[in-house]
Amino acid sequence: MPPSKGTLKRNRPVFRIYVEVGRVGFFNCGSDYGKLCTVVDIIDQNRVLVDGPFHTTGVSRQEANLKHLNFTGMVVEGLKRGSTAAELKEALTKQKIQEKWQQSQAHQRIAQRDKRRHLNDFLRFKATALKKQRNRIVQTELGALKTEYNNKKQKRLAPHYRFLAKVAKKRLLLKRKSYQRLARKILKKHKGKDPKRTEARVAEWKKTHPDAKPTTATTKDAAGKPQEKRKRNANRARPAKDRKGILQRKQAGEKKHLEKKLQQKKQKQQAKQQKVGEVPKK
Repeated sequence: MPPSKGTLKRNRPVFRIYVEVGRVGFFNCGSDYGKLCTVVDIIDQNRVLVDGPFHTTGVSRQEANLKHLNFTGMVVEGLKRGSTAAELKEALTKQKIQEKWQQSQAHQRIAQRDKRRHLNDFLRFKATALKKQRNRIVQTELGALKTEYNNKKQKRLAPHYRFLAKVAKKRLLLKRKSYQRLARKILKKHKGKDPKRTEARVAEWKKTHPDAKPTTATTKDAAGKPQEKRKRNANRARPAKDRKGILQRKQAGEKKHLEKKLQQKKQKQQAKQQKVGEVPKK
């Protein structure tokens, strides 16, 4: 069974660069800033003994704090603890560490900083002008690439956009149709109820039929006299004048009812007294 990704991550070392004899580094501050050196001996957990040697890198044998050093991934293999400058020089030339250092990004960065530090005003101005020129070229090229990408994207998504447009059109049509249906329903509901509309129709009819007379729907009595048709729900729709009369009648009826009840009570009391043999009170 192959190991899972989680186990591989766990088995990875926490640190890849260790402080050891033969480890190549460079100074990050002081007079020897950016100069290459190698660890020859470890004094304690904070200090190490480093050497250039002086004739190759310009760093003499000295004691250095680990905070003032930046270590690289290169190691001088086969170097013994406390080895001399001659032995170190031989090992450096054999393993071509100086050439590797010059190709590394750290060395290029340090060289660039040194170059900028030693520029005069005119050269600084020249650098800014060249930078602007470079940025313009980059922007034009980037713009061309973006337009090309967008054109390709539009071509690729053209059928999809067409389909979306069709769907949107259909939805709009359906909405319009639904609104039209609603309008028709409303018109059907309120057809002929608009007074202005009816008045206009009546006026038109009168113009077209000047000799016609308006007729009223009538019925005949048993005696044969003409009588107007009784309206539907005539009892429900009563005129406003009769309301007062109705209330008066109700009140009169209630009074009569109360009077009757009182008389009945009196009669019952008299009957009870007669049974007992008492004289009725006046």
